[in-house]
Amino acid sequence: MKFRTQFFLATHSIQKSSAASLLLLLSVTSAAQAQTHPFVFGSDPRPVVRSGSIGTDAYDDLTGNLITDVRHFGYTLGRSPGNPFFTSDPGFNAVVGSGLPAGQQLRFDATRQLAYWNGSGVPSFNNVPAGESLELRFGAAIATVTGTSTLVPGFSIGNIASGGSIHRHLNAFLVGSASPTPGIYFTALRLATSGTSVSPSEAIYIAYGNQIPQADFARGLSYIANPLPGDANFDGRVDFSDLVILAVNYNRTTGSEWFDGDFNRDRAVNFNDLVSLAVNYNTATVVQIGTVGFTQAFIADWNRATALVPEPASVAFGVVGGLVLLQRRKSTTSSSR
Repeated sequence: MKFRTQFFLATHSIQKSSAASLLLLLSVTSAAQAQTHPFVFGSDPRPVVRSGSIGTDAYDDLTGNLITDVRHFGYTLGRSPGNPFFTSDPGFNAVVGSGLPAGQQLRFDATRQLAYWNGSGVPSFNNVPAGESLELRFGAAIATVTGTSTLVPGFSIGNIASGGSIHRHLNAFLVGSASPTPGIYFTALRLATSGTSVSPSEAIYIAYGNQIPQADFARGLSYIANPLPGDANFDGRVDFSDLVILAVNYNRTTGSEWFDGDFNRDRAVNFNDLVSLAVNYNTATVVQIGTVGFTQAFIADWNRATALVPEPASVAFGVVGGLVLLQRRKSTTSSSR
């Protein structure tokens, strides 16, 4: 798959202590699906209620720049001389008129495991170095995100004031070793309030750069914001592991995210997402399905998707479809014994 990329540069703060840095907006055009999703460095997520749900803009405390509808944020660790693996970000900064319900609490959950890329070559996020994790703290409350965690319950970060304003910062620490590995670590957060009058936010992606050049950090965060359609685990390729993620979540109709297999970002995982994965599928070797169960609806739609894919990829999809059916038949036979 060939991509045309255009990078638009603008000046803003990467750290609140520095006067200016880099804002990159990535536009990726592909034959399968066009995407343009902004990402920012150093800015506060600004929660705001839109259409009954929490959204986020990006606000720079230093310059006053505001960018609307941003869900991908990058921060550099090491801002504190006493701890090179710490930063007091993100800081959630809602203003009067945000629509957040006054008197309620703003809280968060971590909705995706921690992933890591060392900054070398093409962005490919995989397993976190052994023993390392991310701690998000506010006061005595701690939420620990590991490389294997899925949903990590968070906590309240403060009361929403009159008019809907709140400004609170999380403290982020890389822990688990005396010197965490240089690279980019990222997870996803979901904002919610203590009541039910507004719906929770979609995933807000938070990436932390640890002793990594700014250019590599920009490449990594740009891929998190604009991954290849079908790459559910952000490892830089569309393969069987992405198919399994989509299959596990297939027919989920609400609340889905990219890392669940929602590649058109309509909060559902369905045939449209399967087609996005199919047209980008490019793995030469197909591995065993293992114990993952596939619904009949998924199998039917997968067979429909393989019919839409041109050669030579359709050969690989036929093999995958055969393995799916074989696994289903084995499961049925085993259960009938």
